[in-house]
Amino acid sequence: MNEMNVALIYYSRTENTRNAFEFLKHTIEQKNVNVDMIRIIPEKDPGFFKAMSASRNQEELPIRNKEDPLLDYQTIIVGVPSWAYYPAPFYKSYLRHVKDLDKKKIGICLCAGVSIQRNMITMKRYTEEMKTLGISSIDADLIIIVRKGKIVDGQQHVKGFIEKLFYNNFYYRHIL
Repeated sequence: MNEMNVALIYYSRTENTRNAFEFLKHTIEQKNVNVDMIRIIPEKDPGFFKAMSASRNQEELPIRNKEDPLLDYQTIIVGVPSWAYYPAPFYKSYLRHVKDLDKKKIGICLCAGVSIQRNMITMKRYTEEMKTLGISSIDADLIIIVRKGKIVDGQQHVKGFIEKLFYNNFYYRHIL
């Protein structure tokens, strides 16, 4: 039986998104799934005003890791923070270099500092922007609220997110 490999691709400026992804990684690994975390590394972190402008315009920002290390992954989960109710656009710069995205299961995670409800529009924007990268549908989405490095809301949705993302995978169904 083939092993499932999952890549958690994320950008984190304040470590809140990284902390949320550490939790997500640990939760997925409990299902005996191989999980690797890949951090998107910007050439330079933008200042506050540049970050807000780039986020609102979904302007790609330069990154250091432009290679495509995702060939061995069947599933990728992409996570970014919410900047002024827009997804931080580093994911676009990274995914632009990935081949065969349409052949992978795609999950997206938005990490925010305010309520899930207030970030529903941000998630809609995130989903729409993924279409500009050739991703016609998202298999699962998740909003996690993180403050000062601690998850304060959204943990209750992680199990459903994982099940929705992996449900059609034969290997995963047999380890639940």
